[in-house]
Amino acid sequence: MKGKTGRSLEEWTVLLDAEGFRERPHKEIAAYLSSKRGLSPWWSQEVTVQYEKNIGRRITGQTESTGFQLGVSRTLPVPAPQLWRWLISDAGVSWFAGSVPGGYFTRDGVMTSREGIQSELRVLKQDSHLRMRWKLPEWDDFSTLQIRVSPKGGNKTTLSIHQEKLSGQKAREDMLTYWKRKIDEIQQKTGELL
Repeated sequence: MKGKTGRSLEEWTVLLDAEGFRERPHKEIAAYLSSKRGLSPWWSQEVTVQYEKNIGRRITGQTESTGFQLGVSRTLPVPAPQLWRWLISDAGVSWFAGSVPGGYFTRDGVMTSREGIQSELRVLKQDSHLRMRWKLPEWDDFSTLQIRVSPKGGNKTTLSIHQEKLSGQKAREDMLTYWKRKIDEIQQKTGELL
């Protein structure tokens, strides 16, 4: 940080505290850093987020506008087209949405699996990603779930999970464990996907 902004996090914390930003909203801090301190938009956001974490206003995974979020990814020894075909197959749908009777991609609206997982597909970009509203049976509200397949050359593909609008830090930690375990399941099956 010091090499890119001229100050360490500790120095930014002292400066921002002296300027009275400890209780000010995220947008005001970032705007100040950009307009008055000459930081780029990216560094204004980064310094603001790190400052908020440093003073205890924000915790890992917490965002300003989408609650808590997580990201999990793993590069698998499977060509991207084959991983994509598996992901949109009945087995793949069962992996992310549970057992959905009647076909997942042929219906609109919220679908409920036999396991009680509710999901509603919002975006399907062929050979790239799925985006949906998604919730476990015990949750009150939906999260946003995105699953992305990114070719890495040859027979390697990165599978990425991004989930946001989680209710809190515990939900984030629980889902981080859940998706890591789910990706482990796929990694154990890569021989079957080829």
